[in-house]
Amino acid sequence: MAVSAADYLLNELYWTEKDTAAGFRYPLPSSRTRVHNANFLGAALLSRVYSRSGEKKFLEPALKAARYSAAQQRGDGSWDYGESSTQMWIDNFHTGYNLCALRILLNMPKH
Repeated sequence: MAVSAADYLLNELYWTEKDTAAGFRYPLPSSRTRVHNANFLGAALLSRVYSRSGEKKFLEPALKAARYSAAQQRGDGSWDYGESSTQMWIDNFHTGYNLCALRILLNMPKH
């Protein structure tokens, strides 16, 4: 079931923009809004599935999305919810999602 969910994320929701950005479509599959907690949570799921299944196709997209959003962290440790003009706000709820997902990524077993 987890591999099926990861395949959906990878095949239907994952996007890249040249070599500068990557993420997961949220809140709609047709959107390309850059929402950092969606990126981190998607990356955490892909990395967990990779660590359990060994399917390498999940690793690079997970790291690319996580690296993109990690680079958007503010100097005070927070993130804007997203990057569109209506998403430039910060709350502890979504920043908490980001930190939990980063912890999963940092503790991912290496193959």
